[in-house]
Amino acid sequence: MQTGHSITVTCDEGKDIARWSIKGSDHAVIKTQKGDTVSFTIDAPGKIVQATLLSGPRERGCTGPLFGGNPIDLMKKQPLSVGNSAGLWGFAIAIETQQDGISSFYFLPDPELEVGST
Repeated sequence: MQTGHSITVTCDEGKDIARWSIKGSDHAVIKTQKGDTVSFTIDAPGKIVQATLLSGPRERGCTGPLFGGNPIDLMKKQPLSVGNSAGLWGFAIAIETQQDGISSFYFLPDPELEVGST
C-alpha cells in the first residue's frame, strides 16, 4: 500500500538553518516503503525563489537514486517517489527566498529517510 508523507520545512527569519517536521511533530527518521511518495511544504519569509534537494546513501549497500535524480528542483517536481533502493538515505535542502528585493538563504541539513522500514 502506497503512503504519502508530507514534510514541512520551516525557515525562520534571521536563522540560516531550517527545521523540519511531519504533521507538526519532530522525528529523527522519516520511515517509508518503496513506492511511497514524499512531498515538501516550505514555510519561509518572503517569496521562495528556489528550493533544491540533494540526496545520497547513508550506509553501505544502498544503490541507485532515491527520488529519481540528484539534485531535484522542488519548485518543479513534487511529490517525489521513493525508489526501489532500500536503506538509509540522507538529504539536504537549500532554499532561497526574496523579500523587499533582498535574498535570504536557508539550509536544511541532513534529515534521514529510511526506505524499507517496518
